[in-house]
Amino acid sequence: MTDKALPSPVYDRADPFKLNDHWATEYAGTEVKTELISLESIHADTEESRALGIALGDPIWLIEVRHMLHTQLIAYEQLCLSKKVFPKLSIEMLQKSAGNLYRLASEVFQMRIGQMTDEVSIKSMEPRIASLFNKIPDAPSLRVFRITHSMDNTPLEKREVWLDPSFAHYKATPELS
Repeated sequence: MTDKALPSPVYDRADPFKLNDHWATEYAGTEVKTELISLESIHADTEESRALGIALGDPIWLIEVRHMLHTQLIAYEQLCLSKKVFPKLSIEMLQKSAGNLYRLASEVFQMRIGQMTDEVSIKSMEPRIASLFNKIPDAPSLRVFRITHSMDNTPLEKREVWLDPSFAHYKATPELS
């Protein structure tokens, strides 16, 4: 890390979803509220170690986030970050950056986002995810699997986003500030 702040652009809102037209019109002027559910330290499993370029069992951060439109959950996210890249992280740090990992990476950890790769699929909701959305298990969901790298190609995050397709759709290009 350095003391010098990185120049713009940084990702201001890189959510991989957008409200469907009907809901965007009905709730015009209403922002989707982002809520940090949890931050915990766990050990990387096979998928996480491969995605983050770390050893199996290395310590990682698991962050859970939900995006609400009034009382309706429209998107749920799980982010995994290597503790080697983000050695100190707290709910307060995440809240200060408005839950935006890309702003946090830039402003606190002096890293620039170089590439985001998204895989999008339609998946049946597993029971735990279905219960979050107040849906029956096996209800259809749009799943976005994202790997983000820094400018020097360091893996920064593994992110899974589940969307309720009746409220939101995938947005391929994040907005830049």
